[in-house]
Amino acid sequence: RVADGSETEVMADPAAPFRIQVATLPDREHARGVLGLLGEQGSFAGSLIEEPDDSRILTRATKTAESVASILLDLLPETSYSLRSEGLIGEAFASRRTEVVIASKGGMNFYQGDRHLDFRPEYIEFALVETLRRLRTDYLDLYQVHNPRPEDLTDELFDRLDRLREQGKIRYYGVSLNSRMEGFDRLQERGVASFQVIYNLADQRAAQTILPWAHAHSVAAIARVPLASGLLTGKYSKTTRFPDDDPRRRQAPERLAEGLERADRLRFLATEGRTLGQAALRFVLAHPAVTVAIPGAKSVAQLEENVAVLSSPPLTSDELSRLAACS
Repeated sequence: RVADGSETEVMADPAAPFRIQVATLPDREHARGVLGLLGEQGSFAGSLIEEPDDSRILTRATKTAESVASILLDLLPETSYSLRSEGLIGEAFASRRTEVVIASKGGMNFYQGDRHLDFRPEYIEFALVETLRRLRTDYLDLYQVHNPRPEDLTDELFDRLDRLREQGKIRYYGVSLNSRMEGFDRLQERGVASFQVIYNLADQRAAQTILPWAHAHSVAAIARVPLASGLLTGKYSKTTRFPDDDPRRRQAPERLAEGLERADRLRFLATEGRTLGQAALRFVLAHPAVTVAIPGAKSVAQLEENVAVLSSPPLTSDELSRLAACS
């Protein structure tokens, strides 16, 4: 993907990897490394696999890895579904480990009692070892501390992450921030390789803070929830009733209604050859600071739609103007 100077269009050639130009900054080898890992290897980050019913999604992901320059699998091991995802990924890519970039997270302790946040260095290492076992690999490409509070970002935690990197168990480490982006101020001097933040058409707060800083300092930016938990796909309406166990049911009713109304206003972005969801991904990837986006996939059809964004029409100047007017 290549964003032009005016940021009005984004183009991608699925047959050729894109490159991110990284400035030479002292003491930024760690950050520049993950930029190369996610950027120079390929032009698309494959989907986060949330709740696969069987191995069909992974089978398709394996084939996808053959057709694009690289695929990123971003995991959150804190539910039975995500643990099964790790096992499926380990099986699918056991003999092709170097063809995928695997990222995971630590910080939610579900091994000991009820689920609770746990950023003790010994737990972060324990959780990593368990993830590696399920994935049938001896290293992660990227290990992310997930949703930490400012007080969780201790010297001891980062010393342990540095040691894990020296041992070869992780290639790089980063931080996945919550919606309030807590702890960002304390992280700017930590030399993390990546930030994972919420960024989409409905929530652009990161564009005012983290994304400009990451771009200026050559730190990778991973856009999470780029489809606003599916609301920006245009597949839902005010009459949609989500299942009781669907995380969207936990959202405040007024916030959910606002998200659905916004999706309705954005339907003009769905054109011939491009769905509303693909347009939403185009918008996210057009930001010069965004290294990669991680849309979710719960079916083969969703995975294929996400991959097809590479060949979908870019957003036009007129469309971006209309977006600015309705924001």
